[in-house]
Amino acid sequence: MIKNILNIKRIIFKLLIILFFAQPLLGMEEQKTEKKSRKHHKHVSREERETRKQLEKMGYTKEQVELFFSEKTVELEIKEIKEIIWDNPDNKILEFNVFEKFENLSKLYQLTEYLKIVSSGGEKNIYAGLFNGQECVYLIYKQDKQLKDTLESRFNSEVNMLTELQGCENIIKLLGYDQKNKIIVLEKCKYNLKDYIYKNMSTITVEQQQSLIKNMLNGIKEMHDRNIIHNDIKPDNMVLNDDLKIKFIDFGFACKLDENKDFCNLTKPVGSHFYLAPEYYSYVGFTESKNDFDDGYKYYKSGDIYSLGWVIYFVISGKSVTDLFKNSFPEMARVFNEGYEFVDELEKIDNEFGNNILEQIVKPCLNLNSEDRPTIYKIIEIFKDINSSED
Repeated sequence: MIKNILNIKRIIFKLLIILFFAQPLLGMEEQKTEKKSRKHHKHVSREERETRKQLEKMGYTKEQVELFFSEKTVELEIKEIKEIIWDNPDNKILEFNVFEKFENLSKLYQLTEYLKIVSSGGEKNIYAGLFNGQECVYLIYKQDKQLKDTLESRFNSEVNMLTELQGCENIIKLLGYDQKNKIIVLEKCKYNLKDYIYKNMSTITVEQQQSLIKNMLNGIKEMHDRNIIHNDIKPDNMVLNDDLKIKFIDFGFACKLDENKDFCNLTKPVGSHFYLAPEYYSYVGFTESKNDFDDGYKYYKSGDIYSLGWVIYFVISGKSVTDLFKNSFPEMARVFNEGYEFVDELEKIDNEFGNNILEQIVKPCLNLNSEDRPTIYKIIEIFKDINSSED
C-alpha cells in the first residue's frame, strides 16, 4: 500500500517537471503562431485594398472597415456574396441565396453590419453596399409574420417587373435577388427626383427640364410597351444617376395587364394618395361606391398618366401636389369629387416652354375623366412638337 502511494507521488512529480520545462516551449510556439498570423494579416490582397478604399469613400469609419474584414462570421458571408454575386462578368440578373449556409435568419443582421443604411420603411430597409466593386443598393424586406403575404407579393412584383424591364434605359437595373430571405440588389443612383428639384429649382435650366421630362416619358413608354402599369408614379419613385438620367424605381405595386384586357385586377388597393387618379378614390374610401370590390380593384394605364401629370408639373414649377393642397389629401379628394377643375387654376410658368408643357401636357394628363387623358404615345408626340417649336 505504502509502495503504491510512493509510486503515484513519483509519477505526479515527473509530470510537474515535464510541464515546468514544456511551458516555455509552448509559449515559443504560440509566439511563432502569432507572428505567422500577423505576417499573414500584413499581406493584403489587391481586392481587399480596393474594397477598403470603396468603403472609406462611402463614409464608413476605420473601425467599421476593420469589422468588415475581422469578424469570422462576416468574412464567411462576404466570401459567399463574392462567389455568388460579385463575380458576375456577364452582368446578368442573378438569383442567389446569401445565407444558405447558415442555419437561421439571425445571420441576416450580420450582413447589415457592413452595409450603410440609407432609409428605413414599413416593409423594407434600404442599404448601400458593393456589387462587382461598384456601389449598389440592397433592399432587405422585413421578416414580419403578420405582413408575410403582403411582403411576398411586393417582393415578387418588384423582381418580376424589373426582370421583364431589364435593359430599359429609364428603369432601375436589377443586379440580383435572394428569394428565400427577400433581398433585392439594385444599381445605385445619386439623387432622388423630389430632393433634387427642391434643392436645385432656382438653378435648373429649361434644357435640364426638357431632359428630365423626356426621361420620364420614355420610362413610362418602356413600361406601357410591355403592358406594365406602375401604379405608384411620384417624384419619390424616380432617381437620377450621375448624368441626371431618370430611373423609375419601386415596382412593388406594379402589375401586368391580363391578356385581352385593358386593366389589371388587384386584390388590394395600391398607390400613393396625392398621386392617385380620382377614379381610384373609392378604392381608398374617399368616394362612395356601389361596388363592394369582391371582384377586385381595376387599374388602368390612364392612372399612370394622371400621376405623371403631377410629376411633370413639379419639374416645371417646383411645386408638388402636396404643396398645393397643404398636405391634406381629404381636402384634395373633396375638391376633385365635386368635379372642380382645379388644374385650370394652376399658376403659369415664367417661361414659354413651361407654359406650353402646362397647357398641352399637364392639364390633359390631369383630366378628371380617365377616358379623355392622352396615352403616353400621344404625349411623346406633343412633347416633340413643343421642343421643335422651341428650336
